[in-house]
Amino acid sequence: SPPTPGIFLSNDNFLYTNIPVSTGLQWLLNGEPIPGANSQVLEVSETGSYSLQVAWEECTSISNELYVVISSTEEPNQQEKYRLFPNPATDMAYLRLDIPEPRAGLVRISSLEGKLLSSQALRAGQELQELSLVSLPAGFYLVDVFDGNGSRIVAGRIVKQ
Repeated sequence: SPPTPGIFLSNDNFLYTNIPVSTGLQWLLNGEPIPGANSQVLEVSETGSYSLQVAWEECTSISNELYVVISSTEEPNQQEKYRLFPNPATDMAYLRLDIPEPRAGLVRISSLEGKLLSSQALRAGQELQELSLVSLPAGFYLVDVFDGNGSRIVAGRIVKQ
């Protein structure tokens, strides 16, 4: 039977696993399949018990359940607003920042283990930043944006197909 999958929750309500998609993945909410949720990453939009079923050669295994609570207790200005798209992406992704005072900074792409894979300048006044993913293999990556003072203003995730 396939290995029991591990599932993890990021700090911005994404569940993810390191099990390859080729094994046949199905995310579950309260024990029921979530339609169309068959990738390594799942954006959590409602409170409940999440798990992941893996199918391989007529056998299945299911992860432990992870109970996720969606709340709106965050401070509105705690983190800058952003949109990372398309997600999943192929060779190019875009980062749109919604910040009151566009400023210079740095965009870093790292592996899940925290290894820096790419870094590029964020120019002041630029709302849309191109992120090249050409040199990266398919997988799940962390995208962090730092302001000119070195403070992290965005912590995002992206999947390269």
